[in-house]
Amino acid sequence: MTGKCRPNRVHRSAALAVFAIFLLFISSGFLEARSIPAVNKPLCDEAGVLDLKTKETIRQICFDIQYETSTEINVLIVRTTSGENHHDFTLRTFNNWGIGSARINNGMLIMFAIDDRRVEIVPGTRYIAFFDQPTCTKLLTDYVVPKMKAGKTSEGVIAATREV
Repeated sequence: MTGKCRPNRVHRSAALAVFAIFLLFISSGFLEARSIPAVNKPLCDEAGVLDLKTKETIRQICFDIQYETSTEINVLIVRTTSGENHHDFTLRTFNNWGIGSARINNGMLIMFAIDDRRVEIVPGTRYIAFFDQPTCTKLLTDYVVPKMKAGKTSEGVIAATREV
């Protein structure tokens, strides 16, 4: 017996099988990230959970805030992020939509994934000091989560938009 290590045929077969499964997942789209919804500022209700009055209220809040402070707030409502990390999906959407001014990075995105029971807030770098993780968690816990748990989705979305 020499000191050389020879690949075992069983190990080679197992490695090829794993590689084949990986290729199958890639070709089927299983490993692809969820697509980003088309830009519809300031509100994109892809899940279709809001009535017209609520949509108008949220749009008006966003426009008023932008007029008063120059902050661009956008709200996205989807059914699910399809297994993608919620924060990563929200951040990808924020960047893809180009929320806020690139010069001063004054945008914010509030994302609701209804079936996943998740809400994410992504602030532009101008607001990270004001909207750090503990602040966002407290805001959501105090104002949004109780309404969502009570099945009052519209009130939860309005509360999140107002409080941000």
